[in-house]
Parts: sequence; structure tokens; C-alpha cells
Amino acid sequence: MKESRDSWTEGVCPQLFRDLKKLSRGEARRVLDRIEAELSKNAEKYPLLRGPFAGLRKFRVGDYRVIFALLGHDVVILRIGHRRERDATPGTDTSF
Repeated sequence: MKESRDSWTEGVCPQLFRDLKKLSRGEARRVLDRIEAELSKNAEKYPLLRGPFAGLRKFRVGDYRVIFALLGHDVVILRIGHRRERDATPGTDTSF
């Protein structure tokens, strides 16, 4: 069976659970609902990042950013954080 680009499989990175614990329950629910509603259908339309995060993509949900990667037909959610946060990845001094 041939997969369509209309459907994406979502996966998560273990750091994501720590990121979600930093959000209020309502904020976390809003971010996850938007991921399910929008990102799972149109993942390839979101902008690519540059610099140390080249190849990754970002998805904006209010003041929060969802950093993800596309691997085939899979969307792998890597990080969720406030847009003003620094050090999205340990050992870097670059905001995401």
C-alpha cells in the first residue's frame, strides 16, 4: 500500500516530556492539540531552521515553538519551548 503525503506518523524525543512538564496543563494541551490538528497534516510546509539546527523545522503555537524533523513520512517532535528560551540543545548558545 502506497502512503500518501496527506498523512504523517508522529514520534517524540524523550526530552519532549520534560519540555511539556514546564508548561501549564492548559498550554500543554493547546500545543498538543495544534500539533495533532495541523502539524500532522502539513508538516512539510513549515520553515526550515538554519545554523546549528539546519535540517530541522519549526512550528509556531502562540509564544511556543515546536522543533521537529521529517524522516520519510514520520514527524519526530524534538523540543517544545517558549520563543525566548535559549539553549534549545545542551552545549549550544543558540535560541530556537
